[in-house]
Amino acid sequence: MMIECGRSILNELLASVDLPILEQKVYADCHDEVATWWKAAAEESMQVAAKEEADEACGVVKDGIPIITVVADCCRSKRSYKTNYSPSGVAAIIGYRSGKVVYLDVKNKYCIVCSRAALKGVPVIKHDCYKNHSGSSTSMEQSVIVEGFKTSVARQNVIYGTLIADGRAVRVAT
Repeated sequence: MMIECGRSILNELLASVDLPILEQKVYADCHDEVATWWKAAAEESMQVAAKEEADEACGVVKDGIPIITVVADCCRSKRSYKTNYSPSGVAAIIGYRSGKVVYLDVKNKYCIVCSRAALKGVPVIKHDCYKNHSGSSTSMEQSVIVEGFKTSVARQNVIYGTLIADGRAVRVAT
């Protein structure tokens, strides 16, 4: 399912190898199951990476909590030059020593279900709404980085102490 295509393209692929196509409900159920598994695996991987970074923190601690150096990288799904900004953005915080992702999140300014309900003037049906950002498109990535820093102690028992982004190191008050 994770071949970056929707059901119609997947069904073309299945038909070309003489396999039965998937109905929408089956596809949606499989998609949801894979997404749930992927999210759990990603979270576990980030916990392991944070532990590895903490173990390599070389004794740099504050109140018994390891302080680690991290690198941040961000992107939006569609490049824009001051017009048509993308409604989705993603950012990753990566451990400097291990090169592994310690935090990852996606921000979305748009939800098709909510948008269609608003256009029709009807109440929004119960659904998994992925809209989780109301600021500007250009602030999505920063929002993820700030959230990662604010929650690092509670989530992973580490402090992100120095941030390297766009080739510059910034010391964060710890």
